[in-house]
Amino acid sequence: MTAAGTTLAVPQMVRRWTQRAPHAPAVRQGSHTRDYQAVAGLARAVADRLTAAGIRAEDRVAVLADRSADLPAVLLGIAAAGAVCVPMDATHPADRLRYVATDAQARLLLTDGTQQVPPTLAGLPVLRLDTLAPVSGEVDFDGHPQQLACLLYTSGSTGRPKGVGVTHGALANCLTATAEALTYVSGERLLAVTPLTFDIAMLELLMPLTTGGQVEIAGREQARSGPDLAQLLATTTPRYLHATPLTWQMLFTAGWTGDGGLVALIGGDRVPPALGGRLAERVERVHHLYGPTEATMYAVSDIVPPGPQPGVLPIGTAIPGTRAVVLDRALRPVPPGTVGELCLGGVCLARGYLGRPALTAERFVPDPDHPGERLYRTGDRALVLPDGRLELRGRDDDQVKIRGHRIELGEIENVMSEHPDVAVAAAVAVPVGADQRLVGYVQLRPAASASALDTLRAYLRDKLPGHMRPTAIGALRTMPTTTTGKVDRAALARIRLP
Repeated sequence: MTAAGTTLAVPQMVRRWTQRAPHAPAVRQGSHTRDYQAVAGLARAVADRLTAAGIRAEDRVAVLADRSADLPAVLLGIAAAGAVCVPMDATHPADRLRYVATDAQARLLLTDGTQQVPPTLAGLPVLRLDTLAPVSGEVDFDGHPQQLACLLYTSGSTGRPKGVGVTHGALANCLTATAEALTYVSGERLLAVTPLTFDIAMLELLMPLTTGGQVEIAGREQARSGPDLAQLLATTTPRYLHATPLTWQMLFTAGWTGDGGLVALIGGDRVPPALGGRLAERVERVHHLYGPTEATMYAVSDIVPPGPQPGVLPIGTAIPGTRAVVLDRALRPVPPGTVGELCLGGVCLARGYLGRPALTAERFVPDPDHPGERLYRTGDRALVLPDGRLELRGRDDDQVKIRGHRIELGEIENVMSEHPDVAVAAAVAVPVGADQRLVGYVQLRPAASASALDTLRAYLRDKLPGHMRPTAIGALRTMPTTTTGKVDRAALARIRLP
């Protein structure tokens, strides 16, 4: 592990570039462009209004905003006020939004004025971004590196999402180390396509501004449409684009032929070797990135060579500020070539899970080789190749990646089981080409109505965001089980549903 080389928080790094080049372009969406001075002015206005509203260090501020050129300033303003950003998505079910706001103990809701505040959030004081005018001054941060910067909610096995607390030190390390791995230089532009609730959005919206670069923000529909995204790439000619394997495949399906000046970042899900090699043939280079939210987005990276790739695509080696080791169940190193659990350490680690000390202690454990430090047990199986790179070999538990989102199948099963017609529920991820398909299976109660599956689908639409809803649901007479009485997921995966 090498140090990423920063003792500054993100607002301080952006302030440095604002002082150097105040009128350099910083953020653009369509015809709307903000230079560094304008971003700092709006961020300062956000910070001042939050402070005036009584927001103090580590108070949580929920953010419900559409994709716009204002987003980086919103994130910087919350950080400058010492508050914790809690991203939300207006397309998520109201019950989920209410749970996140309650669990995070949000003190205030920041909106952009275009989003209707759901009734479930009506009790929160609201700050509308469209009522703020930029003010003179610079964005800064006078807190501690171990102070929380953001609270990112991921899927939870108890049926409820869990908040991962990312510190300013960890966030700054991730952005600095990733920029170093990419050889990102001032003036270069990154096209941001990731929803705000996905951890990678923090990297997309902030990393360019910490290096003197520029963020080009894709609209929500542009990011979801292959033809629209291909057109946006052609008209904006960014230097960098991060996307999940599914999005890159979506571009190819839309007829995108590549760009020899583009640096492609691919991660957030398993990367099929054929897709990685094909992408590398059509761009300047491809960075394969791996990392969980608990290690602040990305912790391991590799360069994908062009052409056909045999077997499994390696994920590479640890980025600066991060340790990546493969250990046995007793947290002892395993020999190269032996499969063990991938564990991550270093300044990249999140503080832990909000309000869940037992789970935090289970997943964030003392590092036996570095007294006083911790390791995060990822649950991913991995091995070290002869050249020192890491290769993934599946997961320890029932977490899966669907469309770039890390999902715990237990959360989906618990919600399905709450339906009155369902006796037993199970969810599995079934490989479909370069992606995975989320499929649900239920054993209905004897008194279930003939329309039980239809009502279950409607129920899930109200309870789960789109990426967590099964694309198909099948009713089984009895749920297959293993000899230990557990649901036989392997047997379920062999059942084909239309």
